[in-house]
Parts: sequence; C-alpha cells; structure tokens
Amino acid sequence: MCSSWLLHCSVQVCFISQDAGGAGGEIPVSGHRGGHGRGAGAAQGEGPVEKVAEGKEPEGKGAVSAGYGGAFLSCCRGQSESGDAAVDAARPDATRPDTTPGNTTDVDNGVGRAEEDGVKPPQPLIGDNELQDVSLQVRSVDLLKSQKEQNRAEHQTDQYLSDDLIIRRGQTFQVALDLSRPLNSDTDKLHLELKTGPRPLVSKGTHIIIPLVEELKGGQWQAKIMEQDGNRIRLSISSPPTALIGRYHLTVVTRGPKGVATTPEDLSNDIIMLFNPWCMDDTVYMDDEEERQEYVLNDTGRIYYGTEKQIGARTWNYGQFSEGVLAACLYILEKSDVLAPGRGDPVNVVRAITAMINSPDDRGVLEGNWSGDYAGGTAPTAWSGSVDILKKYHEEGGMPVKYGQCWVFSGVTTTVLRCLGVPARSVTNFQSAHDTDVSLTIDIYFNENMEALNSLNSDSVW
Repeated sequence: MCSSWLLHCSVQVCFISQDAGGAGGEIPVSGHRGGHGRGAGAAQGEGPVEKVAEGKEPEGKGAVSAGYGGAFLSCCRGQSESGDAAVDAARPDATRPDTTPGNTTDVDNGVGRAEEDGVKPPQPLIGDNELQDVSLQVRSVDLLKSQKEQNRAEHQTDQYLSDDLIIRRGQTFQVALDLSRPLNSDTDKLHLELKTGPRPLVSKGTHIIIPLVEELKGGQWQAKIMEQDGNRIRLSISSPPTALIGRYHLTVVTRGPKGVATTPEDLSNDIIMLFNPWCMDDTVYMDDEEERQEYVLNDTGRIYYGTEKQIGARTWNYGQFSEGVLAACLYILEKSDVLAPGRGDPVNVVRAITAMINSPDDRGVLEGNWSGDYAGGTAPTAWSGSVDILKKYHEEGGMPVKYGQCWVFSGVTTTVLRCLGVPARSVTNFQSAHDTDVSLTIDIYFNENMEALNSLNSDSVW
C-alpha cells in the first residue's frame, strides 16, 4: 500500500532548489500591515493707516512673509514688522491711493475709513501664487494593481484572482501618488512605510521605512521618482531579495514647511510580497524557465497513489491562483509557528507549512483518516483538488477539514507552496521505510525463541 505522508507518508512534496553552482536539486519537505486649509487671510491692523509721503513708496511694499495656509505679502498683514501700518501692496490698482506729488488723498480716506464703516478692504485674489497652500499631503495612492497593469505582469502574478497588489521580492514595482500640490524637492520630503505582523518593529524588519533617493541601488528598500506631472508622481520602489513575505500595510509620510502628514492605513492599499524564483539572489531561484512554469505557475498536475504492484494516477487541481486561495495561504502562514521576522527564510516557511497541513499538532488544514469510515466528512478519494479544502479551512476559522490521506496532504501542500512562490511538486514513494530511532536502518527485535518483541519494534516498511 501507499506509505504515509512525509515522515508518515509516501506522497511527499519536494522543495525545488538550486545550489550556488547552478546545479538543480530537490530538497524533500519535512514535517514539522489632516486636512489642509487655506489661511483666512492677512490680519487687519488695529490703528489708522499712516499717510504715504509724497514721492515715496509704501514701506515694506513687495516683501513676502510666510503665514498659515500660504505665503502672504507683509503689507497684507495690516502691521509691518516695525509696528507701523502698511499699505496693501496686493490690492487692485483701482483701489490703491494715488501717491503722485501734489495729490492730497491719503490712505486713511481709503482703507482706514472702509474699516471704520465695517466694510472689508479689497483682498488679494485666491488664485495668487503668494496665497497657495504650502502644506503637502497625499490625496490618493494608486498601486497599479489590476491584473493588466505593469506590476502584476512583470512580477508573474497576473494570474492571481485577487484585488491586492501582489509582487515578488527582489524586484522593482511602481506606485503613483496624487498630491495636494506639486512636490518641491528643495523644501519637501516624502517617504513610504510598510508594516507587517502583529507588532511591527524597525529592528525586526517588520516596520520598513522606504526613503526617496536619486538612484536605486538595488538589493534594498528604496524609492525613486520616475515621472512627475503636476501634482502626480510615479515612484519606482525596489525591495531586497531577502524581504519578508506576507501582507504589508502601506502608508505615505510627507513633510513640508507646514509640518508632517501621514496617510491613514487603508486595506485597499495593502501589498502582498511573495518569494521570487525569477530573482537570482532569492534562495528559491530557478534558472530554467520551463521548470519555473511547471513548479510555480502550473496549476494542475498528476499525483500517483496505490501500491508498488498496483499504481494509480489522478489529476489534481492545485488551483494556487483561484479566488480566495492566496488569502487562505496567508492565513495558514499567520497561524503557523513562524513569527513575522522569520518569514524571509524559505526553509522556515516550508517547514511551517508542512506542519500546518496535518491537523494533529497544529490544528492544521486536514484531518487524516485511514479507517475507511468517513462519516461526518469527505472521503479522501472524493477530493480532486486543493481549492475547496483551503477555502473551507479559511472560511471556518481554522477548523480542520475532514478527511485526508497521503496524496491529499501532498496536493494541498504543493498548492500552498506554489502560491507563496516556492517551487514545489508532489512525489509518490512506494515501499516506504519508517525509521523511528534515527539509526537509518529498519530494526526488528526477537527473543531467544525468535518471537518478535512488539514493544521494541516501532520501525516499519509498507
């Protein structure tokens, strides 16, 4: 008969890897994320406005000072820095007093009298450059995440039926930002932040600050402005090939003359990071495109079962791109023993996933049953793919799905690993040996009468 799964199963999942020299190999899998306002205007002076001497320009005319909500002409503020009243230099010429020699009309007959009558003097036009709000905020974030967008196509994730931005580590991706005004490189600062796991910390690599740089160096978290068109900028963002996989929450922080603004966390702006078999510096890299297509992107396959003298085969729908499967795989990863800081190592992730597929130790995905009585669940032979199993496990809050056997465990494990970007395949073994004492031999103990000592015989072959 078919041996048990992994340590107890003949149907195993192989983690397809490659050594530094480029030779392919297989490593058998083992068990065990405020608003701005425009200033109301210049403050009005309290005292009468002094007369302008003949032949002289008003003191302070044309000087500019910063005010809340924009840049204001100092003469618009009612009082100059010296404390003397000043003439509104931004006022339309039709209302500005005539100061040519011989003219006795003074400012008091204009602005001062208007204020006494309760009528506001003429104000600068809202559209004046001097009044434009200098605060910098992000109005919207476009992750360019649809299946037809550049990001999904370049990262080989356009087959996933998901609304999230799904990318692979060690590879650049693009994000577009709509700002409240054009970015000024001389006075404005901007950076992005990514957070993953329950307690994001910079020291643990779970809180990432992505600076804006002139040129991307690669191999690290950085962002570069690729295009700027008015208030809209397009960023190219690079990630290291060792980045943690999983779901990240994205925020954008801007800093300008008026202070700091941070976008709120929005689930629609989450980013999902996967392993990258196309990146040479990623541990899971494969240099053969045909093998990548088979062991990462192929969503169907054949699994063998039975005994060495009666081998059967069945088609299995891995379905790693099906709707809801990626969310279920991330849920399994979060339930596993691998904490967020350890999710950059594929070995840790693979071991955690294989342990999570079998239910006894971790309330994992599948409950095994070899009794022949499958009441209260589904017979292992009735399953033809992983999608229904994974979605059921996720939707029911992590309740083990009934029931599975060797090939079912293997098929589901292959689905999860391929979904997360780890090359994997199902392998069936017949006449399996189970060594329980790490002697690398199958030991059978007998007494002096050549009777088996069952209390000592825990190794087996089947």
